[in-house]
Amino acid sequence: MALTKVIGAGVGQLTSSDSDFVIQVVSNASDTVTTVTNGATTNIISQAITPKATSSKILVRASINLGGDSNSYGYCRLLKGSSAIGVSTQATNSQVNASFQVMTKNWTYQSYRTSPHIFEFLDSPSTTSATTYNISMSCTSGNVFLNRSGTLSTSDAFTPATVSTLTLMEIAG
Repeated sequence: MALTKVIGAGVGQLTSSDSDFVIQVVSNASDTVTTVTNGATTNIISQAITPKATSSKILVRASINLGGDSNSYGYCRLLKGSSAIGVSTQATNSQVNASFQVMTKNWTYQSYRTSPHIFEFLDSPSTTSATTYNISMSCTSGNVFLNRSGTLSTSDAFTPATVSTLTLMEIAG
């Protein structure tokens, strides 16, 4: 079925010269529990996409649910293959360039909860080859848990099991 668009007073079909529409969407919804220990770096979720055109852009959307030990923290980086993209370039001294910061269990009863961490980045991969995006998490204090709270109790509703997602949307450019 051809895609349609509004043009002036009528309706037409999208062509290869049109831009800014979604070509495809792929997503990874993971409920896998992963522990990232102090000093460790781990790829926590990944998804591949094969762009249809070299002019396309890829909108990367991550929703990561994290719990942890008391005062646990770290940072995440978006990787394309093994290269960091969508990270700050402003770090100085002992700071690190990251996509987003991770913090867990910094207040009363936080050990029973996970915290959502949301991140988006628009990439221009300039390829029609399969491309894999990863969220890499580094823990710099305590232990951080993907998809579970700091206190694991299966006998109550205070510690829900959660899902994290990595969604890639190819946008015509």
